[in-house]
Amino acid sequence: MKAPLFLWQLDEADYRLLCRHLGLTPVKALHERLAAHLGTLALRRRPPRGLALHLARLQPSRLRLAWLDVITRLWFPDHPWRQRLNALVAIHECHPQGRRELSAVPRGWRTWPFLARLGAEYTLTVATALPWLGWQALRCRFGRSLAPLEALAGQRLLITGVSRGLGRDLMSAAIQLGAHVVGTVRTPEDRARLLSTLPAGTPLELVVLDLAQPDQAVTALEEAGVDPTAIDLTILCAGVKRETSVLDDTALTHTFQVNFFANVALARWYLHGRPDGRLAMISSMGRWHGMGGTGGYNASKAALSIWAESLEMETGDRDHPPHILVVEPGLFTSGMVADRGLAGRLAVDRRDLALRILAAAQTDRGTLRPPAWFAGATWALVLAGRGMRRKLLARAREETQS
Repeated sequence: MKAPLFLWQLDEADYRLLCRHLGLTPVKALHERLAAHLGTLALRRRPPRGLALHLARLQPSRLRLAWLDVITRLWFPDHPWRQRLNALVAIHECHPQGRRELSAVPRGWRTWPFLARLGAEYTLTVATALPWLGWQALRCRFGRSLAPLEALAGQRLLITGVSRGLGRDLMSAAIQLGAHVVGTVRTPEDRARLLSTLPAGTPLELVVLDLAQPDQAVTALEEAGVDPTAIDLTILCAGVKRETSVLDDTALTHTFQVNFFANVALARWYLHGRPDGRLAMISSMGRWHGMGGTGGYNASKAALSIWAESLEMETGDRDHPPHILVVEPGLFTSGMVADRGLAGRLAVDRRDLALRILAAAQTDRGTLRPPAWFAGATWALVLAGRGMRRKLLARAREETQS
């Protein structure tokens, strides 16, 4: 059995994290070569199982990556994270800058303090990795069931925004679980770049469309021959978040076109062809409050959540109504959330989020707000009043940007 693509992909955020862990400078061309190499490995490697599979699904942080480095070196030599690290070193060794960085070591009397520090860091990492591994083993053994995911085998999914971030994780996870994916990307360059990282025969169709032009987005799908009656699940995932004032008409219009009106147009097109279809819309917990600098994003997500709820009310009396899932996640690692500061510490596991969305879409659940503690904190913030929200969110924004 081939190892699933989902476990081998390496997006830009993960690549930068691996480079930071190894003290290397990220190089875009090397990332593309590395991603293509890992795609071919997926055809030759046996998939991990049990605890190894659980570890492969984790979204790494700097500390978690240090633990995974040690753990896979000692016990899981064929693990996807071990192969990523090994391949990254090998590819950077063939690049002049990478070779200089990998060979840079102290000389003379500085050698002994350097070796002592390495030994201390390695010992500390191993000592802290073992309890963490035990905790992950318990999570793997007693964690929630993802049985609904088995229903995805043989289904046909439409997912928007699959070139990066959550959309790409949703695409990869769905393919791993046996689904055929029709994905959308914004430019021909995005399409070529994504295809270059995937092995031949991947059950994926890519359609180039611009969500900033909702009517043309629907036309692009129709011209590509995408039949809504053949789509079992549509996930409207693509979105844009711009750091600008809500008084900026151009930015606000663009944000609403992509985050709201395009989703409305695509949902209308899909449900017209498949009135009993399954539809998942990715909103945000930010839809519950304003936010300085990114208020346009929050407002567009509020519109999307309320529109989806209204759609459910209007179609609920049908003999075979559509199933509409509204996903309002907290922070998760993406191009919209930097892997640093407060946002980086609060960001949830994006790969796990993708699996939870796919599982929820197979059930009758109407809303998904992971993680629960973040939803609770958001609602407490809402009840705190506008003045308190203004102070706390301004402080959080400063921390996020630091």
